[in-house]
Amino acid sequence: DSSPVPSFIMRMRELVTMTRGHTPRRALLATPTDAWGWIDLQVLLRRIDEAVRAKSEFATTAPADLVQALLRVRPEDRARAALASGMDAPQETSQIKIEWSASESNERKPNGAPRWVFWHNSVQGDDARKASRLNPALIPSLKGEDYCAQAPANELLIAQLALATPESTLPLVAVSLDFMCKAAGDYVEHRAPAVLKALGRHAAQWTPETAQLLALGMGAKQTDLRALAVELFATAIPARIDIISAADGFAACSGAVVLTRWAHAFKDAATLAPQVVIALLTSLLPQLDAKAHGIGALLTVLYDESLRHAVPVVDQRLRDWLGGFTGSSAAAKTAKALLK
Repeated sequence: DSSPVPSFIMRMRELVTMTRGHTPRRALLATPTDAWGWIDLQVLLRRIDEAVRAKSEFATTAPADLVQALLRVRPEDRARAALASGMDAPQETSQIKIEWSASESNERKPNGAPRWVFWHNSVQGDDARKASRLNPALIPSLKGEDYCAQAPANELLIAQLALATPESTLPLVAVSLDFMCKAAGDYVEHRAPAVLKALGRHAAQWTPETAQLLALGMGAKQTDLRALAVELFATAIPARIDIISAADGFAACSGAVVLTRWAHAFKDAATLAPQVVIALLTSLLPQLDAKAHGIGALLTVLYDESLRHAVPVVDQRLRDWLGGFTGSSAAAKTAKALLK
């Protein structure tokens, strides 16, 4: 019951009751008809009709299976499927808001700065409606560890969450954001590769919130995880999300990322998709603190790729931001070189 994907566990329990003979056996309604989790409407209508003719009380004996089936029908077909099942279409969360906050360690450096800064996230979802354990698409408001601290997740559960909501990536974001946050810190997070793999296979378009999973992966401590994120970056942007929205997602979680790790990841990504790296950094950099540690490394990546591919800095917002650098630091010198 404390699983990050309780609806999947409940469906497994429903299956057990069938195999033990406690409820009538029937074809499961929610079995997908393609590799992305969708169910063809006509197939589902046929399954429902067969269950009704067999006098199977699927709405009461296996409610999780029914809810999951309705979520896997394409949105334009959902009302018809719900009518055939005799159940209202399940509610879904169409938008979430991610809030980031930081806390400082009591231990201090000689200059008085905190020795460590710990980043935390919370998801603002549906406060007015109670989220049901039957329905992975109705996202409650939660703090980052509300899902993952109670019980471990694994690759199967994370993959199931992606398949459970083929219309939206937001449930995957809500459940796995804290996993990726830990990966971007000093933890070795074994669940993070499964998140990026599930995200890569997901059918839905991305949002800026979705891009935060990728951004945290590109800032991971583990080099193999960063490599996985870089490959996803090259295939997903701008195919799954436009450059500006992706940059907004990266900027939103930038405080939780070591910028020098981003620089390494962007440098690697430039070998696969240099124009995308240039475009994303053009939109991202003006949203970052020019005094942040590691900002010079990001500027160097942009300078090297702009020079290599003959792409001058013409974006006025970026030029204004670069013009704010003064002094003789490496970052300031790179900023001036970019302006030339």
